[in-house]
Amino acid sequence: MLCHEGETDELLGELALHRLDLVLASQHAPHNQNLRLSSERLIASPVDWYGPASLVRKSAVDNFPRSLDALPMLLPTGHSSLRARLDRWIETQGLMPHIVGEFEDSALMAVFGAQAGRVSPRGVRRERCAAVARPAVARPLA
Repeated sequence: MLCHEGETDELLGELALHRLDLVLASQHAPHNQNLRLSSERLIASPVDWYGPASLVRKSAVDNFPRSLDALPMLLPTGHSSLRARLDRWIETQGLMPHIVGEFEDSALMAVFGAQAGRVSPRGVRRERCAAVARPAVARPLA
């Protein structure tokens, strides 16, 4: 097994050219009749917020999610489907967060948050969708 990490669009292009057999991503493959791809949700997971005890006091927990407005927050960058979900959630909650950093790598965001005293979101289990190339003889995609 050989695993590659990259942008979803680039990986789907490689999949379409049969250079990859499978792409695991946090978003569905876009509908494109020229690319014979299908997507399936493998798992959905809730998002939890983490922060150091020195920053997240009982009052912050009791006033969640309003308390997020007062805490320095780290978020994934805009390329992440989690960021789109978070942005919608933040808007529906009427929050005005103090975003102090954005990260492409969730592990780096978690480490930085723990070391620098910031709150950050994390999926309990990462949400992944699989886009699988279908050979020409496969059933038509719906």
